[in-house]
Amino acid sequence: MSSNTSRTRLVVYTVLTGSKEALGNPLAQLPPDASSDLDIDFVCFTDNRALSSPVWSFRYLDRLPLPPEKASRRPKAMPQDYLPEWEYSLYIDNIVLFKRLPQAADLRTERPYLFKLFKHPTRSNPLQEAEAILQIGYEKAERVAAQLDFYAKLMPLEEITPLSTCTVMLRQHGHAQVQGFGRTWWEQILNFCKRDQMSFDFSLKSSGAAVEYFPGTMGDSELVYKTVNMHAGRVLANFDPVRYGWMHRDDPEARRDPRAHYLKAGQHTGQDYAARSELLEFLSYRYGSSLGNQVAPRRNLAAPLQLLLQPYRLEAQGRMLIVRVLAEGETAFDAAEAGQAEVVLATFMGAKYEGVRLELTSAQLASGTIRLQPDARGYELVVLLGLPGELLTQAYAMLVPVLTAARGLLCAIACTPAAVMDVARVEQAMLQLRGSCLTGVQQSLHDSLEQPLRNSLLSFEWGGG
Repeated sequence: MSSNTSRTRLVVYTVLTGSKEALGNPLAQLPPDASSDLDIDFVCFTDNRALSSPVWSFRYLDRLPLPPEKASRRPKAMPQDYLPEWEYSLYIDNIVLFKRLPQAADLRTERPYLFKLFKHPTRSNPLQEAEAILQIGYEKAERVAAQLDFYAKLMPLEEITPLSTCTVMLRQHGHAQVQGFGRTWWEQILNFCKRDQMSFDFSLKSSGAAVEYFPGTMGDSELVYKTVNMHAGRVLANFDPVRYGWMHRDDPEARRDPRAHYLKAGQHTGQDYAARSELLEFLSYRYGSSLGNQVAPRRNLAAPLQLLLQPYRLEAQGRMLIVRVLAEGETAFDAAEAGQAEVVLATFMGAKYEGVRLELTSAQLASGTIRLQPDARGYELVVLLGLPGELLTQAYAMLVPVLTAARGLLCAIACTPAAVMDVARVEQAMLQLRGSCLTGVQQSLHDSLEQPLRNSLLSFEWGGG
């Protein structure tokens, strides 16, 4: 837009680094008569010198020694270091489209400095944000857990609220308070999760800065259209470049730059090449369960369990039976550990799964005195928690009457190793009963042991695997 020194200047800026998506045009859906009483400039920070645009002028980050996902956050967090010519800046994600142009009225504030953005429409604190991030594989559970642990030592996580949306941010970025916030935010992004909404509100509280929220949410804003993060023209944050490179290993271009190759050709195949979600690992951390690798005695079972349970989790409904076996020994599940594991499994499977819990002792199981009555509906999922491995065949005999006839999974989390011969006996019995059986035998870990606990995650799946 043409310069007019009598009007307030505003810079609208975005950042596009790495092979992620095509450069957007934020003015593409403006009405023909759109105008503003501000003097507006448009700046795009990028590491791609081949970009061109009728809207954006370019400033280059190609000498910034950071990976693209981190480099893109630095101008976003600290516009004062990149845009000193302007007093006011409006950051927008590359996919944002204006409904109208910013106006001088947008810059008005009753506070000592201008800092406006949208409140998140559904989530309210970093715990909820973390679960959403892990649900779709945007980050590793270990990194998110370390971030939350650090924050929890400084303030209750539930008090880091509300949750802000960092897609559109209007700032008086020369103000000392805003600059101090930006430095804190950038330090958090550097040290922890690349998903900047995880650290934004903690950084606000830590730095003592304050924000105002635009009216409503991005979904009903009169300034910008609602953004659609997941569409075919983007490489999503959960894209797994290693997997993509392997799947296209005969193509040198795909190995050299998997993201660019995906944008050019791979997105048309219908596959998204997403990284595996670590939701069960995060839920284990969040609810203090040892099933994952964050909470002692760290059985390191969350990843294989998620692979086993995920197909059932995606179904419309089902029934799950959790059998808690009370046993003795260093590697047995005590009541608290078993209870936390139950919460994690129930949360992961969701409300659409009807859950039933049974508790018995290893002595009862060994004696064969527990008899389950045949169930007309049966259970698609049966999980044995804390099963002594030597009682595997007894457990199977007890459970046969309640297993669904069509398809299901019997999963035993054992506290002592199961004998291979016993695993084979259960597999053979399942084949005779249901006509099919996919058997898995895996190990777990335990902080009391130097060596893995062999044959301690056992799975028997029938009816189509």
